[in-house]
Amino acid sequence: MPPKQSLNRIESILNFLYHEYEYIEKNFSGFGYRERIRIERGLFLLIKFLCKELLDYNLQGLSNYHKDRLNSIISKTECDKIFLQVVERIFQLKIFLQSLSSENAYVRGDSLSKLGLNRKNVFSFIEFQINAIADKTKILDVD
Repeated sequence: MPPKQSLNRIESILNFLYHEYEYIEKNFSGFGYRERIRIERGLFLLIKFLCKELLDYNLQGLSNYHKDRLNSIISKTECDKIFLQVVERIFQLKIFLQSLSSENAYVRGDSLSKLGLNRKNVFSFIEFQINAIADKTKILDVD
């Protein structure tokens, strides 16, 4: 894909991710499975596109199996340090979102308290994480 199209595609995916986050923040008082899936969908689209462009690898999911497979591929290539940071942040945010959407109130509460968060400021934390991923993604050399 030509560089201009790659940048447009990344911008499009990031806009989708921001849109999903903003929709959740405005329309939901809690954070559950549906809300998590909306954000995870954007994270997956972003990492899948980056893997295809930078590694010529077709990522199929965000499970531990796929993360291990991706880490194995990354270890055999010379990847940009920023790309590695983006990958790690995406998987960390995915894990946090899963624990936050758990039906078990103790798991949800533990996830929040480990980071000093509560129901009121959790959305700003998620927004901060998405912005950090987006900022790093924008400086990657994707062509």
